[in-house]
Amino acid sequence: MLVNVITGYSASMRQSKKTVTGFVTDIFRETVTKNIDRYDCYSSDRHCIDNSARFLVTGNSNNMLLIGKSMGAVRSWWLLNEYWLSIKNKLVSRQGGRLGVVLIDPHGWQKGDGRVGSYGVKLGSLKYDKCWARDDLKFVVFHQKKHYPRGVGLEAGGNNVNNIELTGQDASHWSVTDINSKTGRMVADRIKDMIKWVQRD
Repeated sequence: MLVNVITGYSASMRQSKKTVTGFVTDIFRETVTKNIDRYDCYSSDRHCIDNSARFLVTGNSNNMLLIGKSMGAVRSWWLLNEYWLSIKNKLVSRQGGRLGVVLIDPHGWQKGDGRVGSYGVKLGSLKYDKCWARDDLKFVVFHQKKHYPRGVGLEAGGNNVNNIELTGQDASHWSVTDINSKTGRMVADRIKDMIKWVQRD
């Protein structure tokens, strides 16, 4: 399975366990997985989207998991927009492939999306492309609106989208990727379910 993790902008300055890369590492320590090839990158890296797409499209596996947090979640969504044809061709050419997409508290801006402003501040939900309505593609989107910075969901455009608003007492942008918090634990368990779906366990 190919695992691509795209961090939020602040992760480049907060090299702590609570960033999404450390969170994903904790999840994989608890999960029986096989043949994992992983690539992490910062959303602030201008080559991040291109490098991530290359990793997913050319990687030697037909099962893929894309995880992004904060601006990294917006970047992950945009990666699908920009490289969807190449990713779809891989899913089709390698029958039985699956792509799981996990977006955690998406907020921030994306140049080239045709909109002016920042998701979670001025703009509404991320747009769902109708071509994503496929059995081999699945989304789970976690977002909270209790504390700044607030995230947004993905437009409910298909049965393969699960938008989960985090409303727990400890729900905040930072607790969602703290595996020791109640909210973070719930998010981790849902990501484990996504891993099982991608790997057909």
